[in-house]
Amino acid sequence: MISGKHKTIENSSLLDRLLVGIEVIYAVIRDFRITTTARKNETIRHYTLKASQKKNGGKP
Repeated sequence: MISGKHKTIENSSLLDRLLVGIEVIYAVIRDFRITTTARKNETIRHYTLKASQKKNGGKP
């Protein structure tokens, strides 16, 4: 009975660790996607600004 309880506690802690690991990985992926999107938007803004400067004869 006691050994069975101990095994359940061990398994649940393993499951908890697995869930925490998945959450961490998900958070990292989400942050990476947000930063990538932000970087992409910044690049688009940069090139749009450059194109408009070229069209207006170098004035921003």
